Amino acid sequence: MNETRTRVLLGSPIHQKPAILEQFLNSLLRLNLTNIELHFYLIDDNPDEASSQLLQQFTQSGRTVFLQSSGFHDAYIRDDTTHFWNSNLVWKVAGFKNLMIRRAEAFDYDYLFLIDSDLILHPDTLLHLISTGKDIISEVFWTQWQPGTLLQPQVWMHDEYNQWEVLPGEQLSHEEINLRFHAFLMKMQQPGIYEVGGLGACTLISSRAIASGASYDRVHNISYWGEDRHFCIRAAALGIPLYVDTHYPALHLYRDSDLLKVPEFIRQTSPAAGAAPGWQDAQDAPGEAEAETNARRSDADSARTAPEAGRSGAQDAPGEVEAETNAGRSEADSARTAPEAGRSGAQDAQDAPGEVEAETNARRSDADAAGGEEAAARQEAVQGDAEASPADKRALDASAEWDALWTEAEARRHLSKEPPPEGGGEVRLPHAGPAAGAAADAAEGADAAGLSAAHGAAAGSSAASANSAAVRRPKLTLTMVVKNEGSRFLRQVLQEHRKYIDEAVIIDDGSTDDTADICREVLQGIPLHLIHNSVSKFSNESELRKQQWEAVIETQPEWILSLDADEIFEAGFPEEVDALLRADNCDLFCFRLYDFWDDTHYREDMYWRSHQSYRPFLLRYREDFTYLWNDLPQHCGRLPENIFELSHQLSNLRLKHLGWSRPEYRLEKYLRYMLLDPDGQYGWKEQYLSILDQHPHLMPWSE
Repeated sequence: MNETRTRVLLGSPIHQKPAILEQFLNSLLRLNLTNIELHFYLIDDNPDEASSQLLQQFTQSGRTVFLQSSGFHDAYIRDDTTHFWNSNLVWKVAGFKNLMIRRAEAFDYDYLFLIDSDLILHPDTLLHLISTGKDIISEVFWTQWQPGTLLQPQVWMHDEYNQWEVLPGEQLSHEEINLRFHAFLMKMQQPGIYEVGGLGACTLISSRAIASGASYDRVHNISYWGEDRHFCIRAAALGIPLYVDTHYPALHLYRDSDLLKVPEFIRQTSPAAGAAPGWQDAQDAPGEAEAETNARRSDADSARTAPEAGRSGAQDAPGEVEAETNAGRSEADSARTAPEAGRSGAQDAQDAPGEVEAETNARRSDADAAGGEEAAARQEAVQGDAEASPADKRALDASAEWDALWTEAEARRHLSKEPPPEGGGEVRLPHAGPAAGAAADAAEGADAAGLSAAHGAAAGSSAASANSAAVRRPKLTLTMVVKNEGSRFLRQVLQEHRKYIDEAVIIDDGSTDDTADICREVLQGIPLHLIHNSVSKFSNESELRKQQWEAVIETQPEWILSLDADEIFEAGFPEEVDALLRADNCDLFCFRLYDFWDDTHYREDMYWRSHQSYRPFLLRYREDFTYLWNDLPQHCGRLPENIFELSHQLSNLRLKHLGWSRPEYRLEKYLRYMLLDPDGQYGWKEQYLSILDQHPHLMPWSE
């Protein structure tokens, strides 16, 4: 009998030392996942290559892991006394957490479990938090924010970090505050579920809370430090109560010296000796392998750790919990036992510049349900083998899961692109009218239909099939709208595209230069449908895009790649695209678009952050789907507006937009936008004006 499984996305921004990170990852594999489908979204913000390698190894351990590089190289200073935060780090982590919220929303997870990478969890933590039925709840952990001070929980009652109860307008003496402070600490040591005013670092957030507007965006009229405070204030304003659970305190590795506490914590929280293999040991069982799925909780009282045993730890990766310190505090201050002594630990984390709020109305399709009939069969097989050992069951899970999913390396090894069709040459469409299209890069910095979140598995074919390599790769049709691109980037981008496309449909929107000749020359040997518009239709982009779409459909496409004449993928795309095209569980792939301001730098500021959201570029054409278009004359989108009703995934492959990379091109675009949309009715006027900024903020590009 198959029971409904709760779908959980575990998210963690990670900027961590290898020794602590390894213990954190091991802790995740000890989680009891009875009736839970757990996926991981990890953001690698590590300056230490060893930590990045640990994360890469974790992706190969058989779990469903989306690992995304942050692209940042920030310094985060911590020592055995405390951690040193700055505002940029805090809001960078807030942006990372918002990305995770958007992914949980886009793929319809039941819960998002945000956890800092310096926590070691009790195996029953996640299962228990779900069982509480709360929309926002954290598991408690305890920390000495500075040496010689009291252990304090990461939750508080009101304001920035006040750990005592007070009624509105109530005036308390220092003595009364001290009494209530210690009463609060005593209560947090008693197993239970308590409503609090603030929390963070080990937090379960329900889909209902996300749909209600929970996020880590800055609340601009509040000066409190730390993104968790802004998250909690927003939740309270939305009417979502906040709770802490104290049944299974986590171990916080706040200092390197706290690593010495890990063995005892593992011993106390393990149902049986040796029951929890490390994640590196588990790589040979790449199924769900959740090490303790069939383990039963030990007696709660004996398994729980007292606060002293489990609560001194540390959130450390920038963007994990928030021990912000008041510099310059004297030893006498740090030794206080009064409430003020420990309050300087600030819970929070980092943000990806610009708070990354690309929202999506996308809904997860049946294909995203992760598992389907294969998962059900696998579950029945495991349940039916009552005699099997846990290791045997992991092996059964592993064999079934790898039948349905390829690694990136396997995809490269097994899949190969067919040679270009013989003959090639330009193909005339029988019904091609005089309509046309121009380079619709109008929406580059503020386009619609972006997904903030991150990238699903790219290979969906069965690696178990001995004949997989011989299966025909689906046809990939490139479509573009071009106008007078001969002296720009057209030749460069087509030379790259021809490495992996099978066909091209190009609308020449009234060119007066050699644009059409370049298309024929560079794409020689590849079927080319080149349609000429005598009069440009760029002033009505929706009409142009519909014409482009109809021209593509007449070629009976399988996959459609819609790009502009100044857009080019990063160098690894030709090797990766085959796996995308062979995916049988996805109809749409979204990518991040980076606006280049010169040959080696892209722009990033409040007006230019398109790379912080995901946009649709690669679409599987389905004849049984009704496509609907946005009729705006500008910024209508290059693909139909309802495509997110199809199953979709996010890809880590990046797209470079070269159209802003020369001063003369920027001036030309500025004048065009001011002519076509002077009031910013269809775009963002402030962004139009920022095109001519003399000192924009630029970031170096690396591959």
